[in-house]
Amino acid sequence: MKASSLAYDVVKYIGAAYLFWMGLKLLLNLKHDFPMGGEVNVRKAGILAFLRGFLTNLLNPKIGVFYVTFLPQFIPTQANVTVDSFVLALIHVGLTMLWFTLL
Repeated sequence: MKASSLAYDVVKYIGAAYLFWMGLKLLLNLKHDFPMGGEVNVRKAGILAFLRGFLTNLLNPKIGVFYVTFLPQFIPTQANVTVDSFVLALIHVGLTMLWFTLL
């Protein structure tokens, strides 16, 4: 129990530091000079946005709490908890990616 408490605290503080850094970076770079025309590398911008969102979710302890508290109610008692939890998490990720693709 103590190890999971320590891991939670580590993720929480690293996540807070990351969000602080992102906010500070945004405040210091308020002037955005977007190139006109086709100069924007859309693929690179998309990959960077995906990585930024992935890192933000990875360092957000609420995501882990969501999966630990919400998903088990949908897993039958005789099922393999690890496999079914992973499948449900993959379904959630797939639906989220579909939603944001359509959005």
